Amino acid sequence: MERRGPWIEVPVRRVVGALLTVSGLLVVASFTGRCVEAASGCVPGSLRCLVFRAFDVQLEQNLTTRWSGALLLCAALVSLGAAVEARQGRRTQFLLWAALSVLSVVGSFDEMSSLHDRLNGPVKAVLGASAAGMRDAWIIPAAAVVTTAAVAMLPLLQDVSPRVRRLLFVSFGLFFSGALGVKAVEEILRLSGAHGTVGYAALASLEKLLELVGESLLVGAVLRHLGERGAAFHVAGGAAARELPGSPPLRIVAQR
Repeated sequence: MERRGPWIEVPVRRVVGALLTVSGLLVVASFTGRCVEAASGCVPGSLRCLVFRAFDVQLEQNLTTRWSGALLLCAALVSLGAAVEARQGRRTQFLLWAALSVLSVVGSFDEMSSLHDRLNGPVKAVLGASAAGMRDAWIIPAAAVVTTAAVAMLPLLQDVSPRVRRLLFVSFGLFFSGALGVKAVEEILRLSGAHGTVGYAALASLEKLLELVGESLLVGAVLRHLGERGAAFHVAGGAAARELPGSPPLRIVAQR
């Protein structure tokens, strides 16, 4: 962020670049750890093993999943900002941006708490023997929920510029390609006995990379939308408000 006169400017391109850099480094650290572990083993409880587990994309509730949850929280905050910006005269867009903010919060909570894994038991109970060997049976109801949400959010694209529309398409496409598409391929390979191989680790790394890149681009897309709308915000008393008097507001800069 840069302070210029009475404004604190947020350059979108730099913000997104920083988010993508951190995301890439985390995935590289995870894959490197898996390769080293496959080559020389990993003694449970050792420092090296603990470090590997802290980045491992195949595990839950570590640094990588915390980062993913933080990205979704950022997406929730900027989407809330877009809802605030749209509250005057654009009721439908206000509701859709607010819904995107809520969905991002739910996704962040799920990422932080591994809530989706708790759906495996109920899904397997409903599907019976056909899902008995699955580890990630939750992707079946998740695909239905995602499809429904995507259709419901389509009118939101009418509220953005063509460039932001493309960014939103790419961000959602990458995220769900990883979270559902690559995850489904992982499940097939796991059932075939490929779990634990370097190839499987590469696929898991690709899955998480797609998710993190999608989340980062979502933050960037909404920030660019706010910049194009000329939105300015600052925080007073713990609540976000638009163009309030007092301390200098936050201005989003959408670079060309």
